[in-house]
Amino acid sequence: MLALPGSEPSRTLAPNGRLGHGAQPMTDPLVLLRRATFVEALSFVLLLGAMGVKYGTQMPVGVLLVRITGSIHGALFFWLAWCLSRALTERQWPVARLATIFVASLVPIVPFFIDRRFPAWIAASPQWRGAVDGRA
Repeated sequence: MLALPGSEPSRTLAPNGRLGHGAQPMTDPLVLLRRATFVEALSFVLLLGAMGVKYGTQMPVGVLLVRITGSIHGALFFWLAWCLSRALTERQWPVARLATIFVASLVPIVPFFIDRRFPAWIAASPQWRGAVDGRA
């Protein structure tokens, strides 16, 4: 599809994470929360693998792996917390649902199962109108 000069095509994602018609914008806090939950869970699994290398091999490379993956996982955990706060303030998601997502993020594989519920949760939420400052 061609766009007119000076205009950008709309980049939107459907609740299932794919591009589509009538989908939520990529800046929607709920879409970002779903992505943050998945990526943070993946980093947790990678951190557990790095810890296995560290204690299984007793070599300095294991310490380096844990340091790198641990730092990445920590940063992603803060991103997840930020996305949870945006879902609460901008989309008024129930605190119980956000608490479920937060507690699930503390257990290695549970967020992968929670991810299956996100499309229904996003579809049941009212349409997002963008941020207060006019960003879409």
